Amino acid sequence: MSKFFSRLGALIVAVSLCANAGAQSSCTHEFAFSYGLGSTSGFVAVSASVIAAIFGATIDYSFIGPVAGEYFCHVSDLVGVGAVASVAAFKDKASPAEPAMTCVALLPGVKLDWLRREHFGMYSKLCAGAAYLTNPGAKNDTEDGKAQAGTLFFNFQASLLGAEFGGGVRGFVEAGVGEQGFVVGGVRFRF
Repeated sequence: MSKFFSRLGALIVAVSLCANAGAQSSCTHEFAFSYGLGSTSGFVAVSASVIAAIFGATIDYSFIGPVAGEYFCHVSDLVGVGAVASVAAFKDKASPAEPAMTCVALLPGVKLDWLRREHFGMYSKLCAGAAYLTNPGAKNDTEDGKAQAGTLFFNFQASLLGAEFGGGVRGFVEAGVGEQGFVVGGVRFRF
């Protein structure tokens, strides 16, 4: 079984290299801005609602984001290294006076452009790093007692399939799982 997966992996790499052999890519840098649906921090907020409901409380969250910015530098036609920074906010509709719970994440990562053409590309992306989630209901033990408590935790983004369309400015969509969401869309600037 392991031989099968080894051969399949080698075949995928070989096909990727052959597909990119005629690529019209001269870009080495790219910036992207995106909006996603279904982030891991959103899952944490929804989980809090479920736990609250078990104990008789109701929390009805409105979600904003995640909104993300990313930068990748291509060290080859196939591989780019960079990072994703994202922000998401969750507000309890029943408590408008309370501040929103926010999640800020910084995720270094690798992008594999397995099909790269002048006006079209397909890729996969894997990022992992840290996220900070504020908790407006809890307070830190500070002198004035007004600082919000928060949690630092591991977070990731694994975009299994991404497709981009255009020239120097490209629209893109991704499907995956993680802090950017399970569906991500945005615009990418290549130079």
